Amino acid sequence: MRNAGQVLMSRLRKLLRRTSAGRPVAIRTRGASPAEGVVANAPRDPLIAQLRYDPDLARRIDAALQLAKTGNLPEPSVVLAGIGLPGVACTAHHRTILHALAAASPVVVAELSFAEAFASSRAALVEALGAARDPGAASCLALHSADTDPQIRLAALRAACEVGDPAAARWTMQLLADPAETVIVKAVHTCVVLGTKAALPQLEPLAAHPSWWVRTRATQAIAALGAASAAGEAVVRAA
Repeated sequence: MRNAGQVLMSRLRKLLRRTSAGRPVAIRTRGASPAEGVVANAPRDPLIAQLRYDPDLARRIDAALQLAKTGNLPEPSVVLAGIGLPGVACTAHHRTILHALAAASPVVVAELSFAEAFASSRAALVEALGAARDPGAASCLALHSADTDPQIRLAALRAACEVGDPAAARWTMQLLADPAETVIVKAVHTCVVLGTKAALPQLEPLAAHPSWWVRTRATQAIAALGAASAAGEAVVRAA
């Protein structure tokens, strides 16, 4: 999976050079740790200065949150070092910041989602790709959907729901047969979000699944997608 990811990253960089989505940014996580004390030539923006140099992680994360809300995050290396990644467990605040980072620098977050150094943060990085709104970065989700970790597969499905790209339907339907119940439930939901009517034949057996959650979600999905299919046919007949 990692080799395939590296090939895709090469394609992503070429794609992003041809669009206005952004430019690849060098990732320098080593040697970018916040310094202690007063630093000469500190950034003029006090929030960026706090993100880079405050010795307290909580205050640095708070600064990053405020910068994310206003769309003023600095370069990815500064953001990642400031919020302690890699190295600390991802919280809801980290996920919010990573979403904003993915929107601003999609190729960087896509590349990090395959990096072994960020393995402990992979699920949050994959989920953040939902905010990328970029076809190249979003295509990484297909690779992550085959990850051996069910949390990564779940994250790929959550991102697919946010992106809303019908192209994700193919690998989403494959996850309807996933060994993890939580992944199946999310795949069912994703099929509904994407309007994947082609999944109906696979959803029908799930209505008799041993798990109550799978049965319930599958039944609801069949009703939603079936109604949408019937409405579409009615429009065609009326035309």
